[in-house]
Amino acid sequence: MRERAWIYSPGLDLIVGCGAWSLPLLLLAYPFAGGALPAWTSAFYALALVFNYPHYMATVYRAYHTKGDFDRYRIYTKTITAILLLTLVAAHWSYRLVPL
Repeated sequence: MRERAWIYSPGLDLIVGCGAWSLPLLLLAYPFAGGALPAWTSAFYALALVFNYPHYMATVYRAYHTKGDFDRYRIYTKTITAILLLTLVAAHWSYRLVPL
């Protein structure tokens, strides 16, 4: 049996898994940078796109590949994420909470 080359589909894997959906954010920042993004900004993004995003997605895929794996790491995927989101909202609600 031939192993699948893509997790879901080529388009979805490249857009979500490899971070291609962050390219519009870089283009959105272009007007705010005075119409010219520094070369190092583009180089940093290109390096992240090629090396960081695929590695991150591969790690997530290995950790949460099956339902059992997802259940095993539930504390990280749901509980700690919810705590971080609540902390973010609380810190924006009252700046005095930020040092905590």
